[in-house]
Amino acid sequence: DVLIQGCTFSANVRQGISVTRGQNIRIIGNSFLNTSGTAPGAGIDVEGDNASVSLKDVLIAGNYFEGNYYGVAVSSYSYRTTINGNNFTSNRLTSILCTSGTDCVIDGNVFYSAPSTDGGAMIDVNAFSGIKITDNTLIGTYDTNDRDGVRVQAGCSDVEITGNRVKNTFT
Repeated sequence: DVLIQGCTFSANVRQGISVTRGQNIRIIGNSFLNTSGTAPGAGIDVEGDNASVSLKDVLIAGNYFEGNYYGVAVSSYSYRTTINGNNFTSNRLTSILCTSGTDCVIDGNVFYSAPSTDGGAMIDVNAFSGIKITDNTLIGTYDTNDRDGVRVQAGCSDVEITGNRVKNTFT
């Protein structure tokens, strides 16, 4: 069991936090600001080391993300990640990226977008199995360089999108 709470992660080069193995990891009430440089440049990167290492039951709740390349990136070898009640403001590419993982809930978050020529989406899902995107608020600026609200790409299965409010996105 791991608890990370009440911290500020600012101006980091690769990630604010890398979560690569463990179970019952709780990241609650922190700020992740201006992470950039070496890819992926995420406030939080949830990515298991390999298939033989356990990474499951990660809770990301009540955090603030601003100015990161990605707010949260959830990817390979991750199982049962919950992203709940966070505030995402002006992350440069995507606020939440889910790719090549299993079982993720994105619920009750608030997203404020800023125009970007990098493309991206506020929530971007690609090749992910078992994802629920519910009761989020996504607010864009209706600029021609604004991001998509929710983007679901190829290779996804068992996707549920319900009860979200999407306003002023360009697409």
